[in-house]
Amino acid sequence: MRVYVVRHGDAAPPRGGGERALTDHGIQNANDAGRLLTSDGFDAVLYSPKLRTRQTRDCILATAVEALGEVESREELSLLPPTTEQSVVDAIEACGGQSVVLVSHLPLVAELVGWFVAGDRGFYPLPGFPPAGIVALDMKIVGQGMATLAWHAFPPEFTRQ
Repeated sequence: MRVYVVRHGDAAPPRGGGERALTDHGIQNANDAGRLLTSDGFDAVLYSPKLRTRQTRDCILATAVEALGEVESREELSLLPPTTEQSVVDAIEACGGQSVVLVSHLPLVAELVGWFVAGDRGFYPLPGFPPAGIVALDMKIVGQGMATLAWHAFPPEFTRQ
């Protein structure tokens, strides 16, 4: 199974306690992330209920629908901190697909990568996790320390590394 961990696109500063929307730059980067994810293919997108993650999901799906057809999309409270790793695992497994995109926030995206790869939320193996960044993980069993880092791609180039 492949799990893509995606940080939401660049968001505007908070105003009056309301939701933070993506900036124009954030929308562009989320669209770029969507094109890269679509080239790999995926079965489902799970996202936190925050506006900026919903907008990032919208950008990803706008690119994917034409190329991939119907893709499951589901809001997941487990992608909001605080959360348990098991609740995220359960959400992934409930999709039943071979590849799932998770759209969430810092520090959770980095913590999940560390937990899946090294079994430790405090271990993040990459230099940063910018808005709209993607980390692709491969695992036979979804669980603690079960993933290998397949590739990552960060804006503005979105080159797989």
